[in-house]
Amino acid sequence: MLRNSYKYLSAMALASLFSLAACGDDDDTTVDPTCSDGIQNQDETGVDCGGATCNACDGGEFTCTQACEAVYDCGSADNGMLCPAFVPGGVDKASFVNGPNGNDGCAATCEGNPLLINLVDPDDCPTTVQNLSGASTTFKDSCEGNMGTGGGGGAGGAGGGNAGGNGGSGGNG
Repeated sequence: MLRNSYKYLSAMALASLFSLAACGDDDDTTVDPTCSDGIQNQDETGVDCGGATCNACDGGEFTCTQACEAVYDCGSADNGMLCPAFVPGGVDKASFVNGPNGNDGCAATCEGNPLLINLVDPDDCPTTVQNLSGASTTFKDSCEGNMGTGGGGGAGGAGGGNAGGNGGSGGNG
């Protein structure tokens, strides 16, 4: 009788072991963040969109770099009608977006204050430039070419007031 109980318990233990092995590790539900995981993570500004990694969100939301490029395009349109310094020989697009040191231009300022993106509307350039000029004297000075000799590299760019703004490359000041 004891011998049959031992066989029964051994069979039960073996069956339990097989059922545990078949289940696998159900506790590991961690998923690496991606731009298609259905979760707002990373630096996304919406679910799977926005931020530095993912594409812009629907509805006109930009990444900071996209917003700064749109601002530069607005200012330089019609031979710099809205931003006289945004012309050949003046403040170039890369300097405006990235700054003279590569990390202190419009995009860096925007990353520090992402609400400035709300002021950018590439379909309404006059209002965009006017709003940003009112929000940031650094942007206004960069746009008008009043950054000093050799200045206007776009530091401070689309707002942020005190961030950057100390000259740059390619300006006609």
